[in-house]
Order: sequence, then structure tokens, then C-alpha cells
Amino acid sequence: MEYIRNDKFKDEFKKLESIYIFPLGDVHYGSATSNYREFEKYLELGSSLDNAYFIFMGDLMESAGRTSPGMSQFTQDILPQEQYDWVIKTLTPIKHKSLIFHGANHERRVQITTGIDISKNQAHELGIRYVPFSSIMRIKLKKCAYNIHSMHGSAGSILSHTKIKAHKDATAHIEGVDIYLMGHVHFNHTEEIIIRKPNIKEKRIDKIKIYKIMTGHFLEWDNSYAEEKSYNPLPLGAPIIKLNGLEREIKVMSIEDFK
Repeated sequence: MEYIRNDKFKDEFKKLESIYIFPLGDVHYGSATSNYREFEKYLELGSSLDNAYFIFMGDLMESAGRTSPGMSQFTQDILPQEQYDWVIKTLTPIKHKSLIFHGANHERRVQITTGIDISKNQAHELGIRYVPFSSIMRIKLKKCAYNIHSMHGSAGSILSHTKIKAHKDATAHIEGVDIYLMGHVHFNHTEEIIIRKPNIKEKRIDKIKIYKIMTGHFLEWDNSYAEEKSYNPLPLGAPIIKLNGLEREIKVMSIEDFK
């Protein structure tokens, strides 16, 4: 696990009264059922906001090869090299607003067969901080600071409640974090949890809100492996997180809130 202070953005952040975080992943570009146009709407919105920043949660590519499970090698309709090039072309305009580029299992298919980490190469080309597995990132705004844990994830859960449990189980050993982000399970879901923490200095018990957030997906259900396996259809999209820099406040929003 990496600890990230984001020195690259430090001077920028400390002037801001609020920021928006767009955690985006699970596009599976190259899959015949990828709705990458919907993903691009989030990039366009974030690009239009001066105080918006991106975390890329992984599985941007389908990246299917000869050893990939099922029929994915034959159902992808764009070659892996074109998938790779699309990621570079699509993210280049917002690379200066991008905080983290996570590795994930679909891109790791190439690494398993060749030893080449294509996510690392993409992050290097774009100049975005590469995190292969997980990190805790500290963001210090004008008057408030927040800690964000993020990872692609590896749970094999199918039902909504088991996805939620998998996220909780995977982060049970991590404390001192305000927001926990996980992708992979294709579920856009936020759980607000109130924890109680002793305040030794003030001799009281503080109530603190933390947020467990699964970061959604952009893969259509019809004619996909999800339909083949009778997984529950889940809406496309991703959360948008607003951090208040003047007083401690976290707000989880949808793209519809900006229309």
C-alpha cells in the first residue's frame, strides 16, 4: 500500500474551497458491450469544472487474449493495441487533473502472459501517479484535509449485498480514512457509516462519518457475460465526490446533479 501526499497538487489544493473527485473505471473498452461514450460524458463534465480531479480505478481496457477466460478474446471488437491507444488519447486532455492511475485485473492479463505492465506504461506516458494495487491519498484543501483509500479490488461477488460485504471485509484492517473507494464489482453504491472515536484532548466521544464507495462501471448487460451468467443488471455510471475545503463535509453526487 502506498501513502500519497500529492505534492504535485499541493499549492493548487490549498487555495480551493471545494473539489470534485471523479473515481472512474471498469469501462472495458474493446468489449462489444462497453458503453465508453457514457464514460466520456464524465470526462467531459470533469474537464468543464476547474476544481475537478480524476482517479482511474482500472479495467479501462477489456484486454482479452488467448489465455483470457471464456469467449472474451473473440467477443471483444477492438484489438488490444487500439484499446491501449484509446486510453492514451482519451485521457491526455485531462492528465493534468488526474491524481492516480490504478492497475487492475484486465490489464494484468497482459502482464501475466508477457511480464509487461501495460497500466504502468500508460501511467508513465500520461504522467499520472501509478498505483498497482492500493493507496491512501491525503488531500489538504483550504481549511480541511481528507484521507482517501482507493483500489481496484478483486472480489468475486455477484449479489449486491455480497459486493458490499466484500468491500467492508477488504478494508476492515484500514483505519483513519474518510473515503474508501473500490471498483471491480460493477456497482455504483455508497454507504455512509458513523463511527465513534475518543477525543482525548477534548475528553469526549466524536462521531465521524466515513464513506464506503463502490465506483460503478460502463458495461452494458444485454449480450454480455453478465447476462450469460444471469448476474443482476446494475445501472451504468459512477459517483462524483465533493469535498468541502472550508468545513468538514463530504457529498456523494451523480452526473444528474449537474444537469
